Amino acid sequence: MRDDFFTFKQFKIRHRDAAMKVGTDAVLLGSWAFDTMQPKRILDVGTGCGILALMLAQRFEHAQIEAVELEEKAKQEAEYNFEQSPFRDRLNARLGNFLSHQDSQQYDAIICNPPYFQDKISSSVPERNMARQERFLPPEEFWSKASTLITPESGRVAVVLPLDRFKAWEAIAESKGFQLRRRCWIRGNPEAEVSRAMLEWTNGAEITLDETEVVIENQRGVLNSTYLHWAHPFLLEKT
Repeated sequence: MRDDFFTFKQFKIRHRDAAMKVGTDAVLLGSWAFDTMQPKRILDVGTGCGILALMLAQRFEHAQIEAVELEEKAKQEAEYNFEQSPFRDRLNARLGNFLSHQDSQQYDAIICNPPYFQDKISSSVPERNMARQERFLPPEEFWSKASTLITPESGRVAVVLPLDRFKAWEAIAESKGFQLRRRCWIRGNPEAEVSRAMLEWTNGAEITLDETEVVIENQRGVLNSTYLHWAHPFLLEKT
């Protein structure tokens, strides 16, 4: 039987209808992003089932979080998950395209688990294409929009990307005036090649890049201590 729910310590995620389900990339990004800051306003771009917005609501107890989603079913699922959570008063799901998103106030932090597949890798399911295909959120347009919505001189933007796309995102971000503040390489196990990178930029003063690495499993079924440290506030203990 398909499991439509993923249970965390402080909230539960229903990911029955969203094209992209709860996954390790989102858990890592939600645990890692925006260290040493206390953002008051956060924008979650392409929220899907709402996992990143919920994780950040747990971490930053004074933050108001806007979650924008292009696809109707996913937006409804995020809305349901927000309403069932203890953070419901600080979360808002909005249907719409981030590239035309308008707000009277700017955001301290923007987070996104962006689509990155090129057109040659496509699905027959339209909702899945929206969640996976980069043409629905081109990086050049993402950064142009982010630069208008982020708080000047202190804002941060965090994403997770595969190795074949992160350099393009880094170059475009730099051209828009953002500096890479943190980069964390992700390996599935100690012997595996790096498969992903978590990246965080700032539009503030010049900084020194903080570069780290995380391994998910030491061996099959044995989670790495760094991953466990980051995810511990969220994931239930295995019995």
